[in-house]
Amino acid sequence: MGTDSGYSYSTASLNDRRTQLNVSNTVLSSPPQFQQLFNDVVAQSGHTVRLIARVSGSPAPHVWWSYNGETIDPINPGRNREISQTGDRHILTLNNIRASETGRYSITAENQTGVAACSAIVYVDDGNR
Repeated sequence: MGTDSGYSYSTASLNDRRTQLNVSNTVLSSPPQFQQLFNDVVAQSGHTVRLIARVSGSPAPHVWWSYNGETIDPINPGRNREISQTGDRHILTLNNIRASETGRYSITAENQTGVAACSAIVYVDDGNR
């Protein structure tokens, strides 16, 4: 049975008179783990870049994106950024990317049992370098 703190199961033992002797509840937790990672990207200015990661863990991890070490606000991610999630799939979309947005993009996943992170360099070629 799923819980907020992981997956749990219960066991009970009965004696020959069907009297319960003991009950044991166990919560199973696992740290975040990436099932799909993204790599460094070279993109042309004006194009769209999608960074996609799949992450698992129990309980479900809290996930956030960052750019050059600064957390990207999921409510107001910026002029051309979109953050989306479907199940365990997390996507950062960079629309109409500019050379000034070249840098390190990271995703971090954390729950009570651990932290996992993935990052990549996105290099935007504006044709002038």
